[in-house]
Amino acid sequence: AIFRPIEESAFRIGAYIHTPIWYELEDINGSQLYLNDCMVGHPKDFDPYRYKLRTPWQFGFSMGTTIENYFAIGAEYMFQDLSSCKYSNKGGGTNSYFQYQNQMMGNVLKGQHTVKVGIEVKPTDEFSVRCGYNFISAPMKEDGYNILAYDGVLTETDFCNWKGTNRFTFGVGYRFKGGYFDLTYQYSNNGWNARVTGFYTTIKDQ
Repeated sequence: AIFRPIEESAFRIGAYIHTPIWYELEDINGSQLYLNDCMVGHPKDFDPYRYKLRTPWQFGFSMGTTIENYFAIGAEYMFQDLSSCKYSNKGGGTNSYFQYQNQMMGNVLKGQHTVKVGIEVKPTDEFSVRCGYNFISAPMKEDGYNILAYDGVLTETDFCNWKGTNRFTFGVGYRFKGGYFDLTYQYSNNGWNARVTGFYTTIKDQ
């Protein structure tokens, strides 16, 4: 929705809501064992596993204005609660694995804020200059970390808890009778916290 509170002014206010995305996913797995390049036994294929994933709601607010046809400025704010992502079975409900995954997402992920600001200036009808900035807050809590099961198949050995992301952009554009030309530069900075990976392991006395 877009509102113009002052009829004589180009100033406008916007608000929007993005619904979640409902994914229906399917995993197909199999395995084969080889010894000295010779297959041992028979290949093992597992039945397809179907499940669902729901992404968060998104809420946004924006405002902007123009001055004739040579200046424009706009700003936008968006929020989404990443901890509300949810896995579920294809037929409904959750099993113990999905319950654990949903609990971990609730414990580690958090609300994410995005702020965007942009300006465009047109010294002439053909030439334009643009600059912008956006900030995306950290998706995980400060003490979030990764856990690898002792009997898991994952091989990752490190983990980064990303902090907020800052992006700065600058661009120029030129329009002519047969088309247009745009050139853009973007600088992005991601702060992060190094986190020691946790392991679930079982040690038995021999």
